[in-house]
Amino acid sequence: MNWGIVAVLWAAMMASAVGQDDTNAIEKLTAARARALVAEHTGGELSLNGLTALSPEVAKVLAQHQGELNLSGLTTLSDEAATALAEHSGAGLDLSGLTALSPELAHALAKHIGALVLNGLTTLSPEGARALEEHKGWLSLNGLTALSPEVATALAKHEHTLVLSGLMAISPDLADALAKPKGGLSLNGLTALSPEVAKALVEHQGGLSLNGLPVLSDEVALVLANHKRDLFLSGLTTLSPEAAETLAKQKGAKRKGRLYLCGLTVLSPEAAEALRTHPHVMLPETVR
Repeated sequence: MNWGIVAVLWAAMMASAVGQDDTNAIEKLTAARARALVAEHTGGELSLNGLTALSPEVAKVLAQHQGELNLSGLTTLSDEAATALAEHSGAGLDLSGLTALSPELAHALAKHIGALVLNGLTTLSPEGARALEEHKGWLSLNGLTALSPEVATALAKHEHTLVLSGLMAISPDLADALAKPKGGLSLNGLTALSPEVAKALVEHQGGLSLNGLPVLSDEVALVLANHKRDLFLSGLTTLSPEAAETLAKQKGAKRKGRLYLCGLTVLSPEAAEALRTHPHVMLPETVR
């Protein structure tokens, strides 16, 4: 997974796009008007956050849009409309207004190929999670603040990027389950990391994003240096010389894994010199 592309898609879908004011004001949509909108917004984002209901007929038309499709104003969606939307092959589908997901609805949406944003969900049943494991693409579930072992085990079978940045803390057992997928894993809600949790997460075989960590101890840095893919730590504003030297020897560097430290503002000359020995480190211009 190219995390640079993921970042661009995320920004595009979450930011207020220029020129979307008129489409977001639309509260009702006919199939004819939907066809016109799809034609007018070829390849770009089509944001229709004002819609609170969507018929299967209109959903089928909107699914033909080739860019990002933002329908986060919908709080409910029929299985038939979801099945139609699953045919959407654009860059991403945002349904963050949904607050509940039945197994049937999850099965329908899981057929969508590409980024699927369901950040409005605050709970997820094991049945829903098992359905979503079949989804092929970036899956964002940032509304979840806790995961049961059953849900974590199911989501661990999802083979693409999994975004769970609503989790504020996780146990070593949960970290072990989430580390099993090979796609990217984003846990940007974590603000602290124990050595035990870090040891579980470094076994993850995809990109690992921990941008919510404000500080990093030398002990945890020593553990994270064993991660073999892209490692995102851009929430850090400073690093000790010891931690910097440890991260510079990250195992992922041998596989062209990048080390992202884009938030550093204070860094000793010794720490900066150590980090520069990492062949794929990403640093802010002020400390390069």
